[in-house]
Amino acid sequence: MNIKELCEKNRSIRNFDRSYRTDKETLLSFIDNARLSPSSVNLQQIKYFISCDDETNEKIFPLLGFAKKLKITLPYKGKEPVAYIVICHDKSVAENCNMFLRDVGICAQTIMFSAVEKGLNGCIVGNFSPEKLAAALSLPEN
Repeated sequence: MNIKELCEKNRSIRNFDRSYRTDKETLLSFIDNARLSPSSVNLQQIKYFISCDDETNEKIFPLLGFAKKLKITLPYKGKEPVAYIVICHDKSVAENCNMFLRDVGICAQTIMFSAVEKGLNGCIVGNFSPEKLAAALSLPEN
């Protein structure tokens, strides 16, 4: 599949087929592709939290806002995501978030293209509270 085909097939999905389950190895392969992507001065300030189990997913889902401007509640009940890759800013590497904000978009899009290449899709979600999500997942303070 070439880049044009990846772009054409890439969509923001907000209702998911819960009969399909993915595994940690698949998610790690997406992250490995993101790791190979360009970044601001190669700081390596991005870290990842992976979830593909129902217990952890149930902690994440209520903290996210999917398509809030659409005036409907998405995803529909029973169509919630089956996996998450949470992209984190490691402030012990670089406190300033300016470079992180550039890098996170590159990583998120690379992860999405990786999913599309495997016949999957997802949604980049930016509507959440980093503090609440970090607390729910017991992430380190930095």
